[in-house]
Amino acid sequence: MKNDFELDTNGDFKKSPIFTLFDEECGKDKEFSLLARTEYKGQLYYALAPLDDIESYVILSVKEDGEDIIFESIEDDELFEELVNIFNDLLDEEMDYDA
Repeated sequence: MKNDFELDTNGDFKKSPIFTLFDEECGKDKEFSLLARTEYKGQLYYALAPLDDIESYVILSVKEDGEDIIFESIEDDELFEELVNIFNDLLDEEMDYDA
């Protein structure tokens, strides 16, 4: 799946939606930007970066329930590693190293 997200001249994402999720590690809501999405083995996955740390990202399974989006952690270590490789490739393709 091709991403529809672009970087502006400041390196910020212009079309990327923002999601507010509860961060269990710090115990409060945190905003995340959608970096990439892909469908793998019939399931949709998102790579989300915290707005305060765009260098890192989390991968979550996505389910749609009407207009609601439900995010779930990925418990299968092998599946998670496969997704890390897929998203790293997707994100590397989108980076402009000449900038």
